[in-house]
Amino acid sequence: NSANVNATGTIEQIAGSLFLVNSTINNSGTFKMAGDFDTRDGVINNSGTFAKTAGAGTGIVGMGWNGGTLQFNNSGLTTSSSGTLRVATGGTHSGTFAATGTGIVQLKSGTHTFNSGAIVGKGFRLDGATMTVVDSLFAQDDPTLLSGTMNGTGSLEAGTITVAGSVGIQGTLTNNSTFDVQQGADIYAVNGTFTNNSTLLLNNSAALTWRDGIIVNNGQITQAGVGTTNMPIGWNGGPRSFSNNGVVTATD
Repeated sequence: NSANVNATGTIEQIAGSLFLVNSTINNSGTFKMAGDFDTRDGVINNSGTFAKTAGAGTGIVGMGWNGGTLQFNNSGLTTSSSGTLRVATGGTHSGTFAATGTGIVQLKSGTHTFNSGAIVGKGFRLDGATMTVVDSLFAQDDPTLLSGTMNGTGSLEAGTITVAGSVGIQGTLTNNSTFDVQQGADIYAVNGTFTNNSTLLLNNSAALTWRDGIIVNNGQITQAGVGTTNMPIGWNGGPRSFSNNGVVTATD
């Protein structure tokens, strides 16, 4: 209770819950969560590797329990090679969130600020939290947005980002990646501006809806599938417009 730990070697959590009320772990080494365990309360500053290494279920970092400051800040690598590592509190990040094998790294709640240098990669899931993109956010190996909100004034760079659920796209985001919106997805863009300088791919054989907001296309928008895409349709108010300075195509 009320301790500061500077960890430069290896910490391995092998059971239960790690209680960090009013405490801070500064991890520049390797923290292994070797099962479906959790950390409760406190602050974890990860500049090394924070990894879920065992257990097919869900391990949780940043679970609220008894009060005090609760935060997970990642400037290193946060990963899972087994099951789901759920980040249940907000933080500030300039590092990497990416899994290996069948692992998943999930942002479930809180507000997460992504600064310059941040990367989201294989097995990454936005699933309820808020991502604020301040600078360039790099995508590798198909990270997925399932629910929650992505906002900010930054840009989405490099690989493919998949949208496969109901997601808020707000702020003034610039897309320099492949932004792949799947069948059945809903985009909620109230008071948001999305500028596409690369590829916006609309994959639907049924319905796909982009609600409210401003869309500026300077790249390519491709409708792939026989379904209908509505963008942007009125929903909850605010500016709503579509400007095309690039190419809009349908492949089916």
